[in-house]
Amino acid sequence: MNRETALGNKKLIKGNALVCVPVSGENKEELTLFIEKLNKEDADLIEWRIDSLKEDFTELYPFIKESVYPLPLIITYRTKREGGMGEISEEEYMNTVKKAVDMGADAVDVELSSENSSELINYAKEKGVKTVVSYHNFEYTDGDEEIYAKLNKMKETSADIYKMAFMPRSFSDTLRVLEISEKVNRDDFPSLFISMGDLGKISRIAANQSGAPFTFASAFKVSAPGQMDAKLIKKLLNEIK
Repeated sequence: MNRETALGNKKLIKGNALVCVPVSGENKEELTLFIEKLNKEDADLIEWRIDSLKEDFTELYPFIKESVYPLPLIITYRTKREGGMGEISEEEYMNTVKKAVDMGADAVDVELSSENSSELINYAKEKGVKTVVSYHNFEYTDGDEEIYAKLNKMKETSADIYKMAFMPRSFSDTLRVLEISEKVNRDDFPSLFISMGDLGKISRIAANQSGAPFTFASAFKVSAPGQMDAKLIKKLLNEIK
């Protein structure tokens, strides 16, 4: 069943993929430099990656929110097990996500691998905050059965957006992910399937064709292998419908 979803002032529409730009830094100084290089016209959404932050993100939230306004803000703490910088306990992870929800972010990312994923997603739902339930494999692309098994686990939650990202070992892996994305989004939009690295770049460009609600692109530095310049992605998405 397709889920009508909006992030802030941006409605997610199949065939009209948005551009999400990750922002990160260890402190306010680095974040300021990042934001100064950000052209808001090239982005539709902002993902604030807080796993590399050395300062209290709750204190920096007003600064970030004001700096990227009026773009909707997704807050993500990516753990090392999912390819990020974060090394905290499960309890600390749960508290971090809950703090992001309590601050009123437009959306938060919740890793499917967290033993408290369902609880966190329900907590966000009760507070009126959207959720992206995510899974990442930076080593290879899971088999079809594994992908659909994880998708079914995501469906068991009340998450608003399903996200999976894989590292391809061949171009056929990327084509397989694109095919799955197109099939899943017929009935379960918005679902985001990403193929990373150079072999997977086409999956970021073909977001409209694969039914993806948005795609990730870089404005200053990449947060995942294969991310391309936001301005270029924006242009390609507008030309390739």
